[in-house]
Amino acid sequence: MVAPISRVVDDTTVYQLLSRYGTAFKGMISVICTHSDAGIIGSERKMINHLQQEDKDVELYHTLSDQMKAKKAEITQLNAKVTATKKRKKKATKAQMLEVRDEEETLKDMRNQFAQLEAERFEFIVTTRNSLITEQLQETMQSHIPRGQVLEVHCVSNYHYAGLKGCKVNGPRLSAASTGIIQLRNNTLALMAPRLMDTLEHYTNFSLQAMLKDLQLWLHSASIDRRPEVLELARQPWANATLAFDHRLATFAHDIEAASDRTLMPAVSEASQKALAQLEKKRQKHPSTIMAFIRKNGNYATKLCPKESWNENFTKHFAEVVGKCEGSLTSTRALLTDKLERSVVNGLNDFLKKIKGKRDDTLGKTVR
Repeated sequence: MVAPISRVVDDTTVYQLLSRYGTAFKGMISVICTHSDAGIIGSERKMINHLQQEDKDVELYHTLSDQMKAKKAEITQLNAKVTATKKRKKKATKAQMLEVRDEEETLKDMRNQFAQLEAERFEFIVTTRNSLITEQLQETMQSHIPRGQVLEVHCVSNYHYAGLKGCKVNGPRLSAASTGIIQLRNNTLALMAPRLMDTLEHYTNFSLQAMLKDLQLWLHSASIDRRPEVLELARQPWANATLAFDHRLATFAHDIEAASDRTLMPAVSEASQKALAQLEKKRQKHPSTIMAFIRKNGNYATKLCPKESWNENFTKHFAEVVGKCEGSLTSTRALLTDKLERSVVNGLNDFLKKIKGKRDDTLGKTVR
């Protein structure tokens, strides 16, 4: 879920989404705080006071500020000297002109050093606020995350990341790492990495090997007269696989029905009681608010009334029960799929053995 960093900790939408999906997705959820650079330039002192009140170490900010102050004084002094030299009515000598040129180069280097100090100070404020927001989110939303897990938070700045790619950015800039985009991209790519690895291993260990063995079999097999029998052998793996697929589907359908009878149906009564309790709470609202929710199909929000979905409130208990069933069904589905895969692979291996046996018999008869 995505929200601006300035109000993410007390954002009602973030709270509701985490309460809805945090447990259902087993903690595999993250919060992306955008505009991590916002509200700092021009308000550095105010931000530092806030961070200090939250027990954050801000000593580096004061150190960098002192260095910037000293560097600015040096720049002002040298710039005044260069300006005074240029304004002299008397024509400057060659030595004086060379000295002014050297001083201008020195001024350029000093301004670059000042800009670097300013960027370091700005980056320190951004990263310190990011760590504070991350800690506050993880503490506030921990009740919506499974025990033992920590909420994943990413604080990002698209504006400064675009600046690294050539777009114009005013004021000090963040480094690539401090924009948060690189870490967010790496984590996003890592979500699909295990599935891609499993697909590659399955293709290498099963699909590719089966294809190569089939090619090798037909390339090196001798011409035989009993071709109908060989074709009949070739049909057997497909027939066995069809039965295995049907068995897999039937078994999983039976497990779903059993889960429904064992868990879902007994929960209907309690879910109904929970829904009625929610209804009683809704009746306590102002009649105009109730009518507004009805007109908006149960979804309504104002400045005084946080965003709320009555349909979700009524079904929340039953949704939690379904979520618990989903975990066991997912494990059962994985086990059945593994069993089906082994059955298909074993069928193909048996087919290859029988074909090789027929070929060896045929070659033996040919030699005799």
